[in-house]
Amino acid sequence: MTFATAATISETDEAVQRVLSTAETLCPSRDLVIIAALDPIDARRTMWHLPAATVVHTEGSSVVATGRHGTFRQVTEETPPITTACPVLWLAADDKPSDLPVPPAARHEPEIGFVLPPGTIRLAPAAIVFEYPRAGMK
Repeated sequence: MTFATAATISETDEAVQRVLSTAETLCPSRDLVIIAALDPIDARRTMWHLPAATVVHTEGSSVVATGRHGTFRQVTEETPPITTACPVLWLAADDKPSDLPVPPAARHEPEIGFVLPPGTIRLAPAAIVFEYPRAGMK
């Protein structure tokens, strides 16, 4: 356990509030997909504050787990795809989410990370693949 200072607690609280506000704006039900590693808000804390969200936990170039409502499950080659009608929020510190590549469709969201269009997300231990519906198709 570390000893937090008032400044680091305040900074963390501000980061949490930015994530919550962005999530509310992107998806008022907060039933969105969030990709998180350690910064700015780690995957466990993201799940705590947004229990209706599906959280994908990454570490470096690995996709470790996916979770919802407080329960994480390890990502394997057989992990079912996730389809979302809300935009995807990829949390990232310093505009670099991890060693995993950010798709070209990503829009930078200052002090948060990236926002990606809704679609289907396929997870594997070494990759996140985004598939978007074709224009004009339902």
